[in-house]
Amino acid sequence: MPTPTPTPTPSIPIDTYSFRDCCNSYNVFNFNNVTASLSVGQTFYISGGAGDFEGCAELISYDYSVPIYDGTGIVFLEQSSCTDSFCDPCPTPEVPMLFATPTACTCYEYSVFNNNSIDIYIEYIDCYAQFRENLIAPNTTIAVCACDDSIIAPEGVYITLIGDCPALSNTPQPTPTITPTPSVTPSAGWFQCSSSEYCVLTYFTETELYDGTYYSAGFLNNRTYYSGDTGFIYYTGTYWCLSATLGGDCVLHGPIPSYEICPDLCVDFFSSGTCVTTTSTTNPCNIFDFEAYFDCDVSTTTTTTIPCSATSINATFSAYTTTTTTANPCIGVGGSISFSSYTTTTTTNATTTTTTINRGLPVSGDVTYTLVETVFVCPGQTYEFQECNTNNMYYLEPSNTFVNVDLFTNYAYNMTINGTQSCYIFNGVSTISSNATVSVIDSWYGECSTCLESL
Repeated sequence: MPTPTPTPTPSIPIDTYSFRDCCNSYNVFNFNNVTASLSVGQTFYISGGAGDFEGCAELISYDYSVPIYDGTGIVFLEQSSCTDSFCDPCPTPEVPMLFATPTACTCYEYSVFNNNSIDIYIEYIDCYAQFRENLIAPNTTIAVCACDDSIIAPEGVYITLIGDCPALSNTPQPTPTITPTPSVTPSAGWFQCSSSEYCVLTYFTETELYDGTYYSAGFLNNRTYYSGDTGFIYYTGTYWCLSATLGGDCVLHGPIPSYEICPDLCVDFFSSGTCVTTTSTTNPCNIFDFEAYFDCDVSTTTTTTIPCSATSINATFSAYTTTTTTANPCIGVGGSISFSSYTTTTTTNATTTTTTINRGLPVSGDVTYTLVETVFVCPGQTYEFQECNTNNMYYLEPSNTFVNVDLFTNYAYNMTINGTQSCYIFNGVSTISSNATVSVIDSWYGECSTCLESL
């Protein structure tokens, strides 16, 4: 069976919309330079401008392959449907010619998958040269036999060539009943999120520069996108993404797929509303206290006189003295402890504390303090890795092994998991419990193939 080839999805210009003529479903066209915000499923009476089209048309998903007309000066008057009394009556359509035998077109069987969250229609010419229109439910695959390159489908539909069609019958085919495309009219602004700002607090060293408040800034892929001081939150068409640029690669992303109207990222570091910042004047040294112990060994020398009465030897001694000497072992021992300027800044969606303290404390003795170096993540979270060759999933608890390791989504890491050295793709943070341990992280690369060459 041929390898499925997903239809590429081109980028959608923000001010360009696609329309289908209410009276001729084959007449599909675009208008650019449209200043209004329109929604798929709405019907408009279109007039004015250069006169490229006048009449009623339905707004459909963007189609990059059809003609583009200049929308300057165009008036879009919304109608309830294509049958609205304001729309001119459509002429009686011509009945397509029927063939009792297959046509001379090259006919193939195709698999068509609807990856959208709503019902969609596809159009094609069947092997008898008859126009067909099929309804496909969300996340559903159907098979059709159609003339080569005749299938017309909206965005989010994947078409895969299966091969030759089953043997065709010479029996005349009935005239198909063409079901009019239903006019789905969602409420105005259905794709607009009700929250105008979001607070991002990632808790990760690699991503802390993206922390802060993000404000609604426009629309992209039928969703509101948000702009912050260092990045953007936008909808890719399949899932929500935190990126350094609008439409760029994801630093963090939500579940795939996701059809949420509002940003759908991890609730552990993402919430609606602004990040509130306050400054505390509490002096942390008011509760700072410690004791230093210095190990100074005290040496004592004792000289003892044994009385003659305790011996059987007679001896004469001149003046004799018993002396006990205790030395101060800390004389000449010195040291100092100094504190340089230290700033602690904590940002949360409730408060931010900023404290700067300078202290110079003269203390005898030398003491060295070492902080524990580790990676901090939300409680219960793990790092998700996928082995390049087997696609097996591993969930690792953050540990000191990850110190000084830059973790980037979709990068391949030459590392040893459960005693096996291989290349593993980093997929991000997960809430699934740990099922493996890591002992060595050797190096990391932009893709699996390059990493595997390093083994």
